[in-house]
Amino acid sequence: MDLSWLSILILAIKVICYPFVWSYTVTFWLNGVAVQLISFKRYGFTGYVNDEEYFMWLGTAAVNLAVAVMLGAFGAHGLKHTASAQQLQWWFTATQYFFWHALGLLALGVLARVMPSFAVKMPFCLLQLGLIIFCGSLYLMALGLPRWLGAITPVGGILMIIGWLMLAWLAFKQ
Repeated sequence: MDLSWLSILILAIKVICYPFVWSYTVTFWLNGVAVQLISFKRYGFTGYVNDEEYFMWLGTAAVNLAVAVMLGAFGAHGLKHTASAQQLQWWFTATQYFFWHALGLLALGVLARVMPSFAVKMPFCLLQLGLIIFCGSLYLMALGLPRWLGAITPVGGILMIIGWLMLAWLAFKQ
């Protein structure tokens, strides 16, 4: 992997994790010099989505979808000849969950815009965190990291389930 792809991957990871940090600055290295790309501030996890946050949530969902496409293509073409059948199955499962839940996050972002009185922050955060843990642990195991990472995979799944149930509860409560 050359440096430009590594920079893109690091930026994608930072943007995907964006809703969960207090504040940070995205930087990249250009000819040995750190260049500040974007400075982020932290938003709250509960309550309603304002206009600025709407674009943050929509952007996060869009980056999730782009990363899912990249990881799916890498699994289909880059791992096909090097990974075992079990590793390819983990990769496929992670990619499927990544795509479907990223589409769900995109729908939540649109829902936040169409119904500003509907508090979708907490479900969005739970789904995003669940995606990172669930899919991330499967991707890492598929790349050959220790199988004990499979022990944290259900934590991500539980967070995604709680996120969807919280969305249902909020909808029924309206």
